Amino acid sequence: MLAVKKAVIPAAGLGTRQYPASACVKKAFFPLVDRDGRSKPVLQIVIEEALAGGVAEVCIVGLPAMEESCRRYFRAMPDELRPAFEGKEWAFQQAETLRRIGERLSFVAQTEQRGLGHAVWCARRWIGGEPFLVLLGDHVFLSGCKRPCSAQLIEAFSGHSITALTPVGEEQLPGFGVVRGRPSAENAALVHAEGFIEKPPVEVARARCRVEGVPEGIYLAHFGMHLFTPGMLEVLDEMVRSDRRERGEFQLTAAQDILCRREPYFGLVIEGERYDMGTPEGMLEAQAALLKNRDSHLFSSS
Repeated sequence: MLAVKKAVIPAAGLGTRQYPASACVKKAFFPLVDRDGRSKPVLQIVIEEALAGGVAEVCIVGLPAMEESCRRYFRAMPDELRPAFEGKEWAFQQAETLRRIGERLSFVAQTEQRGLGHAVWCARRWIGGEPFLVLLGDHVFLSGCKRPCSAQLIEAFSGHSITALTPVGEEQLPGFGVVRGRPSAENAALVHAEGFIEKPPVEVARARCRVEGVPEGIYLAHFGMHLFTPGMLEVLDEMVRSDRRERGEFQLTAAQDILCRREPYFGLVIEGERYDMGTPEGMLEAQAALLKNRDSHLFSSS
């Protein structure tokens, strides 16, 4: 079985739900105070999640100008800033972390907003023929155990595509892709996926998205993290070439639905929570969760 060495982070969203702040600061660079007490853009927190899972390389898919912004940020501390941080060793340690992250980053431009599936497709040449992790660039992932959420997904990888799942109620269905499948006999957290539906109406979900053993009124939905085989790129390439869109975009959920009919596909209920930074409410919830889960022995005001 191939090791998972690569992660793709789509980050081209304009952040329209975060206007007017997103008019001057790109959503990927909205700041949060992380669990270690340091202020970081959300993109850094997502990248660190991917690296904590064990991947070696990360590709950011964004607007053409994003590479320049990221290169300016993920680098060693510029000489002209060093005098301002004299005596603040923590700042130089943070700068070294940024430099090391920058060495692992690649960039692919998504020049048009054509959907999440299109964003992943844009990175196809960088991905090559390897399995690859996908993490949404505007989500904060907080593990409920000692293993990062990304590590949980990678450890469950058996050579087949696997999507991270989380339970949601019927009132949350308008915001999620939902799986249909059957539980695994070997692992209570594992689901054999038989189909995916993007934001199903309640009636559709009740009829087509049930998973045995999951309580009535609860569904297993996207967590914001996937691990795909190269078969996903074949499906996306077919969709793009034939201009197969839904609601004007190339939907990743639609590609998942096709892929699970072609090859074995699994879902894994993650032990953890995810927070969508795409809305002001989600941003507040993410910050509150980070503070609640902070590493108190590292948290400092220095």
